[in-house]
Amino acid sequence: MKQLFMIATLVPLSVAANYDSKDHLSFPPAYSTLTKVDWEDWESVTKEFRDNALWNQNTTEIQSCESLYSLPVTTSREGNVSFGAICTIAGSGQKVFICTDRMLGRFEVFPEFQRDLPWIAQKIFDNCWGS
Repeated sequence: MKQLFMIATLVPLSVAANYDSKDHLSFPPAYSTLTKVDWEDWESVTKEFRDNALWNQNTTEIQSCESLYSLPVTTSREGNVSFGAICTIAGSGQKVFICTDRMLGRFEVFPEFQRDLPWIAQKIFDNCWGS
């Protein structure tokens, strides 16, 4: 019984530890830092992905996103920010990498991706980074 209690206690802690880890990467080409999006902002950023997909007439219907990152163009959090995330497509369950930028509404979907911060930063910078 003690083992079950320990497992039940460790699982939520490991999930919280995974989210709370301060994943960030200084990204000199953009003079910016790739950072994990705050948990309380996930819903609104996922909505931006959905809205930009519609605006760009993309038929991708996003079910949910994970590993959600931002790459600001300026130091202001209210300025132009680009986002990237690994998202699940509704219906198919396929995971893809999606990026978008807040200023111009660029939207790109990549069926192949890496869970590597330098790769994520470079993909956002190359395809969705507003200048």
